[in-house]
Amino acid sequence: MTKAKTILGISFAAAFVFSMVLIPAYAGGHLTIEKAKVDATPTEIKKAKIDTTGKIPTKGGFVGYGIVTTGADIIVATTHAGVLDSELQKGDPMSPKWHNHYVTLGPSTGCTSGTEVLNISYESPGKVKVKGDKIEIKGVPLGTAIPAHFGLAPNVATTFTTGTYDGFVAVFTISPSPVPNPVYGLTVCIDGLTTFAAP
Repeated sequence: MTKAKTILGISFAAAFVFSMVLIPAYAGGHLTIEKAKVDATPTEIKKAKIDTTGKIPTKGGFVGYGIVTTGADIIVATTHAGVLDSELQKGDPMSPKWHNHYVTLGPSTGCTSGTEVLNISYESPGKVKVKGDKIEIKGVPLGTAIPAHFGLAPNVATTFTTGTYDGFVAVFTISPSPVPNPVYGLTVCIDGLTTFAAP
């Protein structure tokens, strides 16, 4: 059963590079969570398993899955060929490799959804694996003042605070806003954010 939950706080100050002007639209069962289970301690997401009703894209798409926490920042796994924001993409903006982030979300006037990324980790905490209609995220540290770097500048340090697991996972799509961020240039919108209760 899907339950609505408000996710507060987005501070994503990432320097995203969109190398494609036209972003293809992706729709399908991968945007519907069928079931999910999260094994977490106060200090770690040991394993989160999310099953969807359709095959999850591995060669293209602008989609992500999230783990909701009690702190200011959440955990997400994303794919987005055309956007370079993770060490796992090895400098290739066209890499669709799935990777994890700590992110801060917040209100936006430039996104029709009203939600944008304000801060994001360059590092990919833990591991993520996609197979068919399933995604698994594991080994992600939880806590306060988790050291990381943001965007494409691994020499710029910041910290993230997740708190503990909050009992929900999420699915969403990603799109750029035509209204640029006055500091970082690009505004990244979080669209169609839907949460799902996961014991």
